[in-house]
Amino acid sequence: MYPKEFPIGSALLDLIHEHQRFVDNRLRALKLYPGQDTLLLVLRDADLQSQAQLVKRLDVEHSTITKSVHRMQKTGLLIVSPSEEDQRKRLVSLTPQGRKIADQVHVIYQEAEQFAGKHLTQQELTNMTQGMNRLAHFFKETQS
Repeated sequence: MYPKEFPIGSALLDLIHEHQRFVDNRLRALKLYPGQDTLLLVLRDADLQSQAQLVKRLDVEHSTITKSVHRMQKTGLLIVSPSEEDQRKRLVSLTPQGRKIADQVHVIYQEAEQFAGKHLTQQELTNMTQGMNRLAHFFKETQS
């Protein structure tokens, strides 16, 4: 993708692209729109989130969450209900069908992790993960 003088960016983009293709090929059967998989995974880990919490957690625009939640509500994956503490606050949670799909999404991401694990040694995985996390931290610091 990038010219050879940008080996880090090129390698990262190639990896992201191929990882996403691996996952997308498996997600297609679940009939999800792009980004809905990550929303399902977030709610699978911590159900009953406000839309503001989802915006922050997923680092997306509020309109993106609103559109996704509405779409997923229409397909029976999510329920939106008022908060008991603050009736103005709307809480998003998984329906039983949404939890089932979220569990399937989780399995797909586990498969991607296992696939990577089969092709790298444990030391290579550790070094790669630590290096990427360090670089992400440094890039975030420059934007604060």
